[in-house]
Amino acid sequence: MTNDLMVPEDLTYKVDYVPAKIDFLYFDEMKSNVLGYTDRFKNIVVSPETVDDAKKVKANLNKLKKQVDERRKEIHRGYEAPYKDFEVKVKEITSIIDAAIVPIDGAVKELDAIEQSKRESLLITYITDLAPNYGLNIDDYEIKPSWSNKSMWTKSNKPNAQLMREIGQMGLDINTHRERIASDKSAVEAYATANGLDASGWVAQIDQGATFAQLRGRIDDELMRRKKEADAAKKRAEAQAAIDAMHQQQTAQGTVDIDTGELTAPVAPQPAPQVEQQTIQQATAQPTDSHVYRQAFWVEGTKEQLWWLANQMNANGIKYQGIKKGEY
Repeated sequence: MTNDLMVPEDLTYKVDYVPAKIDFLYFDEMKSNVLGYTDRFKNIVVSPETVDDAKKVKANLNKLKKQVDERRKEIHRGYEAPYKDFEVKVKEITSIIDAAIVPIDGAVKELDAIEQSKRESLLITYITDLAPNYGLNIDDYEIKPSWSNKSMWTKSNKPNAQLMREIGQMGLDINTHRERIASDKSAVEAYATANGLDASGWVAQIDQGATFAQLRGRIDDELMRRKKEADAAKKRAEAQAAIDAMHQQQTAQGTVDIDTGELTAPVAPQPAPQVEQQTIQQATAQPTDSHVYRQAFWVEGTKEQLWWLANQMNANGIKYQGIKKGEY
């Protein structure tokens, strides 16, 4: 069978081939004549008076160029004709050979596919038996397509040394990865919890490929973001309180909005504080007549002193009203 498949010597074909020879006769003389002719027009000046002559010169030069190139094309066609005839005959022979190759090639590929499938089954069996030694199962492995290649197996369909090393190393790598995952999850949970964060979302990112080192930085960024938000919220509240104070008046009944007259924060009377060098002394009103007077004045003192003064006026039935800022 092997000898029948070998190509016999008598099938080697012979070709009577003589390399073509193309000589450009009197090339140097032709080149010199063309140079002499074209040199006459190198410095031609084109003007309205000479434009017609210039066009004639251009036409003559194009005619000369075409004449020279047409001769080249004619030679090329004659030179190429015998090669094309030869090419047709060669393709006729190779098509016959291809007709014999196609069914053989199909059969070889079909057999290769059968052998490949067999090696794939043997590979699954091998890993299934080996995996428990690493505390794993077949589903834990990412089987590489190259593991079932013919080059990874012996002639007796046993995994070779390289294949066994690669499968064993993958088992070790899987366990190392799982240990790292468990360690990182524990560290992330502890760090997030210690900083007052819900750890579940951070821990879930470990399964998505993040490491503790990466997540620690992200957690720090989140803590900083929250701190900045809290600081900003505090400043906004302080600013709003200052703005509100500009439109409020404190009375015995509570805080009154100057613009609307609305009582926004009722309060209970407060006892008078102990104030040294009190400038306003407590006195009980002793009306001598029933006539009511109105007097505008302003007072100056601490917040506690002003509250005390308000309480005294309330206790003595004295009506009062705050003066808007800008009116005093």
